[in-house]
Amino acid sequence: MADTTTTDKDLDAFLAPLKPGEEIAPAHRAWMDAQIREALEAAKDGRTSYKTLDEVRAKFGFDAR
Repeated sequence: MADTTTTDKDLDAFLAPLKPGEEIAPAHRAWMDAQIREALEAAKDGRTSYKTLDEVRAKFGFDAR
């Protein structure tokens, strides 16, 4: 059975911004593609809605600018 333990260091490396000239890791690209596909499918199926930045800020208790 494969080791599926994920450490904080693994997550930090996975989510860290790329340095100039650095390639996106294949696992990260696959994750990004899955997230994009899920978001596009949700939009196509009407499971998403548009909210302005002011609406989101108000929801989380931030003053509108």
